[in-house]
Amino acid sequence: MEIATLPPNTIVPEVLGEYNYERWSISIEHYLAAQDVWDVIEPIPTTEEIYEERVWNKKNALALHAIKISCGAKAFDLIKKKKSARDAWKALHDMSNVSVYDYIPRRHEFVRSDTTTELEIELQGILHESICKGSKRRVERVVYRLLDIRADRKILKPALHAAITAGQEDIACFLYRETPSEFLHRDYGFILLEECVTKKMFKIAWDLLNHFPHWATKESSEGYMPIILRVAKTPPPFHRRSIEVNVELINPSDAAHDASGEERSCYQSCLQFLKALRRKLVTPLLKILDVCARKVVSFLCEKLRGLQQDQVLQNRAEEAIYEAIKNGIPDIVIEIEPTKNLLWASASTRYEVLKTMVAYAIEHRQEEVAKYLYKYRADIFSDIDEDGNNNLHLAAKLAPHFQLDRISGAALQLQSELRWFKSVEAIVPRFYTEQKNKNGETPCQVFVKEHKNLLKEAEEWMKRTAESSTVVGALIITIMFAAAFTVPGGNDQNTGFPVFLNTTAPAESFTVTPFKVFIVSDAISLFTASSSVFMFLGILTSRYTYEDFLISLPMKLIVGISSLFISIATLTVAFCATLYVMLRGQGKEVILITVLAGIPIMSFALLQFRLLVEIIASTLRPAIFVRKTATAQLVEWLGDNIPILPFVVKIWVRMYRLYMRS
Repeated sequence: MEIATLPPNTIVPEVLGEYNYERWSISIEHYLAAQDVWDVIEPIPTTEEIYEERVWNKKNALALHAIKISCGAKAFDLIKKKKSARDAWKALHDMSNVSVYDYIPRRHEFVRSDTTTELEIELQGILHESICKGSKRRVERVVYRLLDIRADRKILKPALHAAITAGQEDIACFLYRETPSEFLHRDYGFILLEECVTKKMFKIAWDLLNHFPHWATKESSEGYMPIILRVAKTPPPFHRRSIEVNVELINPSDAAHDASGEERSCYQSCLQFLKALRRKLVTPLLKILDVCARKVVSFLCEKLRGLQQDQVLQNRAEEAIYEAIKNGIPDIVIEIEPTKNLLWASASTRYEVLKTMVAYAIEHRQEEVAKYLYKYRADIFSDIDEDGNNNLHLAAKLAPHFQLDRISGAALQLQSELRWFKSVEAIVPRFYTEQKNKNGETPCQVFVKEHKNLLKEAEEWMKRTAESSTVVGALIITIMFAAAFTVPGGNDQNTGFPVFLNTTAPAESFTVTPFKVFIVSDAISLFTASSSVFMFLGILTSRYTYEDFLISLPMKLIVGISSLFISIATLTVAFCATLYVMLRGQGKEVILITVLAGIPIMSFALLQFRLLVEIIASTLRPAIFVRKTATAQLVEWLGDNIPILPFVVKIWVRMYRLYMRS
């Protein structure tokens, strides 16, 4: 609302000009009525005039005039047709108050009023503002008031379109439920369907297709993009099947075979908890993200399978397949596959198209599509394009930037590229590795040329990570080594043993004393910090070849970061144990300091744990085409990088046996 300052004797907010007669005339009329001289301009009959009514009219005109001349242009337009000062005051109050809905009149108050249209316009503005802000509760209240004033639900159509365009799915679902389907036919409903697919609101899209199934095959000649092509261009939120966890695979009888009755009951309770957690949280989330989108895709492809060849071509199904491959939607490729006889008449044409699809999937790094095509027909992976590039040449090219940006860290990006190249290399003919294209380059040479800059970035990223972590590990080694010889309380001068060695445990049920907790935690922290530093030194002294970034360097980074995390955790435990020994009887202080001591662990976990999980998932995940378990990859890495490990294990076992004999 505008704020303006006017002198108290102002008659009109602005003098009469060429375009402001309406505002000027309203203000001057109220002023003259307040001065009781309006009858000079328009004589008022006095035969049946009531004195009290004239007095009220004079007061009302005076108050209304004062209100209107103090309003800006926007506020004046809102109340310029108000005949009562009370109505004008309420309208201004509603405009400035967040609880405007408490002052919106009911239907019976508007039966005798001529301002229904103005209120509807005002409520429509509030409705669109609430949609933009994402306030579902506010939208519901405004909609119910609008429907109370005017029963025609057609007024909700603009709001529904605005909610879908703004991406407010909850509000859009509410408005969609309130809007009858007969208002969504023809072009308006089809535009809503397109917007729902673009904004990934597949609940509404699925319901629209059920009401208007002919939209599934609406031909592009009508000026619209077919829905199947729009779905292919906008990847639905399909979840990865690999993240599904089947709790039924856990056999409680096997897990608790040697357990007692109480422990077996505990196993059963934990299993029931996992099942309930999956049923209440995991399953609904997967359904929300997945079911509606898959229903839409299946419905669209089913409609395509019932068309004639010319109709399938008009729906641009072939273009939809390539868009689905580009965006990694194997469902569309699988569902449209039965229409291949309509798309490509001859078998030779279908074979060539499948080869093109494979090349497209390899070039765009679409694992799911490539795996499906490989299971469908493995021989289509042996193809050479017009430039002499085979599929291994295509896999050697740098991935699109939008796909690399999804992976954190240049080293993991290079690892992903190497993994893809090795996976394709494992399924193409062996002579492809040495085959040259028209530029005289083998696939390996293409890979080196395309990833030259990425290799430099990955090397710098690895060095920075290793250097910063080495500093932390070295500090922990220094601290924990010194703490091992300067134990809390010192040593007994007579025996030389630590003073707190035989300190009693905190409770009778505990057999481990606080001092033993300190010394064991100190030793673990020292050993793990040393292991971490050695691993990071191994990274810094590496050759940084392409092969190193596939398994060797990531595994060293996994061991280094994991060891460093354990070292920091045990350092904190040792610190807390020392405080307990030194401050016995000061429970509040010990608890407070122990809580504060957990801050470093939480900080490190927040900063590095996500990176650690990504490295583990990227390094130990199974191969794409040729199955190799994570355990097999770990054993292979240990054999390649630590050939002395079996010998060291044998020495440890022999030393342990000698110790037990003595």
